[in-house]
Amino acid sequence: EAGGRALGSIISKLKRNNFMSYKTYSKLYNSCVTSVLDYASEIWGYRNYNKPNTVQNKAMRVYMGVHRFAPVAGLEGDMAWVSPLHRRWLNMLRYWNRLINMNDERMTKRVFDWAYNRAREGNNNWCADIQGILSSIDQPNYFESKQTIDLGNCRSLLLEKQRNQWWNVVQTKPKLRFYKLFKNCFIVEKYLTLNLSSSERSLIAQLRLGILPLHVETGRFNNTELNDRVCKICNSGEIEDECHFLFNCNAYDIERESWLDTASSHCPHLHYLEYNEQLKVLFCDIPRSTAKFIKKCVAIRKQILYHCT
Repeated sequence: EAGGRALGSIISKLKRNNFMSYKTYSKLYNSCVTSVLDYASEIWGYRNYNKPNTVQNKAMRVYMGVHRFAPVAGLEGDMAWVSPLHRRWLNMLRYWNRLINMNDERMTKRVFDWAYNRAREGNNNWCADIQGILSSIDQPNYFESKQTIDLGNCRSLLLEKQRNQWWNVVQTKPKLRFYKLFKNCFIVEKYLTLNLSSSERSLIAQLRLGILPLHVETGRFNNTELNDRVCKICNSGEIEDECHFLFNCNAYDIERESWLDTASSHCPHLHYLEYNEQLKVLFCDIPRSTAKFIKKCVAIRKQILYHCT
């Protein structure tokens, strides 16, 4: 709850200033929120808890400008923040090093030695949790030999573990049908680091995450069959999904021509690339132009639907 209040303070500053860079927002989150969420987590942080995850998910949603039904895997993949669980595990490993290097005469060290021996006998305690963390990243020797841990190496292994878990989840999420065509690296996306307007950042994030209110998405809420979720803008009979919106709907031809000209000037061989590689160029290399194109198309779409109504 205290972490949620700390996040609320950052969100109010974000809204008041109308812009905050990704680097600044991440710095404020890590300084003001995780310090509260992770207080003493080197002791209690082994298990996964829902509420710290909820706070971090909200922080990512607010910055990206998406609603609460946005797939969490998409938030994690684009923001590329360390998960709360793995962040706490790193705190525990850091505290292990501190205990290992502590003077043997101190009471804390004597209790640690006792707990370590108990863990080796099969008892479930803090040292056993450390053993579980190290085993999960295939580094059991640190525990067996009771030695100082290479935190840099373990951090890399935990991040690799998080990346693998993230990718496995992405494959199972229907909303990320479009996202996984061009996103396969767990890195912060360029569109989040640029000084886009909040509406541009929100729209490109919505399209990437499959929650832009196209008919393929809105039809889910009134149980419309997938084949019946056709585009009402161009009446082509095609399903209004992300691909149709970006490349096929003739209502946006003028804006699309300008957008693709910009893309071709950046990547002259764009039209010779495979579809997935083209998407990577459009969404990863020139996100500013793509965000502006999406914003123009959404405005046209709203105007046409309004007049049709």
